[in-house]
Amino acid sequence: MHEDDKAKTSFIIERGTYCYKVMPFGLKNAGATYQRLVNKIFKEQIGKTMKVYVDDMLVKAPKRADHIKNLAEAFNLLRQYHMKLNPISARKLRPYYQAHRVIVMTDFPLRSILHSPDASQRLMKWAIELSQYDLLYRPKTAIKAQALADFVAEFTSPAEEEKLVNNKKEKSKADGTSDEPDEPTDMWQLRVDGASNQKGAGAGVVIITPDGTLLEQAITLGFPASNNEAEYEALLAGLRLAKELAIKKLAIYSDSQLITNQASGEYMAKHPRMILYLDKVQELLKAFPTFTIQQVPRAENAHADTLASLRSALDTQFRRSIPVEHLDRPSIEEIEPIDAMQIDEDPSWQDPIIDYLRNGNLPKDKSEARKVQQKAAKYYIQGNKLICRSYSGPHLTCIKYPQTLEVLCKIHDDKCGNHSGGRSLA
Repeated sequence: MHEDDKAKTSFIIERGTYCYKVMPFGLKNAGATYQRLVNKIFKEQIGKTMKVYVDDMLVKAPKRADHIKNLAEAFNLLRQYHMKLNPISARKLRPYYQAHRVIVMTDFPLRSILHSPDASQRLMKWAIELSQYDLLYRPKTAIKAQALADFVAEFTSPAEEEKLVNNKKEKSKADGTSDEPDEPTDMWQLRVDGASNQKGAGAGVVIITPDGTLLEQAITLGFPASNNEAEYEALLAGLRLAKELAIKKLAIYSDSQLITNQASGEYMAKHPRMILYLDKVQELLKAFPTFTIQQVPRAENAHADTLASLRSALDTQFRRSIPVEHLDRPSIEEIEPIDAMQIDEDPSWQDPIIDYLRNGNLPKDKSEARKVQQKAAKYYIQGNKLICRSYSGPHLTCIKYPQTLEVLCKIHDDKCGNHSGGRSLA
């Protein structure tokens, strides 16, 4: 074929344009071949979100918000087929990279190499070219180690914060300005607070064990309540929780002058609802052989106050997950008793363990008796409940079949707040 005719020989079909073209390095028909390639790769995008002509690609979107999504889709296809962009064409994306910080995840010391005074002329050229972008180099992290670090950070209380609090208390006691009396080493602390506003009412409960461990609970009230009623609900919830933990010595702190003085007997309750709340509190206080009630400034009760305001501060980013309880009715409203007939329950796997822990009875079969003894080492009885010990988490209450269905329904309806963070649940 004559040299002048080669550039004029071409034909068009449905899949693309074919032409006769000799490249400097010997490849023929390279343009048409590349066009067929991009037509196949971007088959679903051409005419919708992309326009492609040989090596010129245009990504478009009817709405500004969809542009980034369409760009990401195009780049994912390029990576899938191991295609490389022409550096000259890629410079059209310069405004996008200049407008944002670019984080480079790498295991190589690129920053040190590019900024080294001993860099070659070629590296200096690249360093000057990249200096127009806001580049941040970060090393790649191991996923397993990062997950473990996140788990530890989520369930470990901040040591610095505890240290500051302890130093403050020691300094106050040394100066004689501490508002808190000296407590026995086996005394538990209960800090409560309630809050009510236009968005709703809530209560916060913080229990501090003798060794300094924090137990937190936030409560949302699903009924209208005044601020004093919310304070009483917080106190009742804290007392119920302390009773379940079988606490014998309890120091109660609240920033409400009315609640603390009524509960200690210094003030008299006159309002009918306050009288009912006070009766409930005095009934629960009988479960504690030793207890004290004291009013503290709001600043010293900030932790419980934050939990009480959880309903109106849902946008707050808490460092760890807080169990949230929902009360549908006031604690002073009695639930009408339902006439029920006692029926025999189906045998449960808990029965042999409970019988052994309470009465020391074992099955007659030696093999079954050995199994019961081995299993019983992991359990203990608290009241009428069988509790399973856990060495790395909270102790677990064992339930039977009817309660299992109830718990599953509540979890399915999203009524139960999780005690651990998202990473731990995953």
